[in-house]
Amino acid sequence: PARGGMGEAFVASHEARARGGVGLAVLEIASVHPASPADLAAWDDRILEGYARLLPRLHAHGTRVFQQLWHGGHHAAPLDGGPPWSASEVPSGALGLVPHAMTPGEIALVVQGFAAAARRCRDAGLDGVELHFAHGYLVGQFLSPLTNRRDDAWGGSFEKRLRFAREVLAA
Repeated sequence: PARGGMGEAFVASHEARARGGVGLAVLEIASVHPASPADLAAWDDRILEGYARLLPRLHAHGTRVFQQLWHGGHHAAPLDGGPPWSASEVPSGALGLVPHAMTPGEIALVVQGFAAAARRCRDAGLDGVELHFAHGYLVGQFLSPLTNRRDDAWGGSFEKRLRFAREVLAA
């Protein structure tokens, strides 16, 4: 893993795989918003420096590079010490913390965070992105009736629970 960014060990590891013939490298999760920290921060322009070191070394071997974009929802504790963000106040089995049910404004911030992170990836020269909607992270928390107990435009019926995912994809 990156452990704080795309240092030389991270780049060299991916380059060794590319040299060995890997056709597609999907980089580990990169956070799209500070409320969900990860070793790679796609919400921060400083990630572009890492891509500038990594991409030429992988592309030189014909390897395509995708970035996995992610928000952990109630599985990620914000660096500011506040509660995790989620669809509803359903605790994570992993952290045991009761999350903050996101406001419509926070939902919009995260949707725009996914879009801005994807633009950073495109502008840096990545070949694509993978949107992480699985494994019970934020998008999955909106989709599931177990973790989405909202009674607004993002909760209730399947169609309403699907709204967040559709907004991310459209953005």
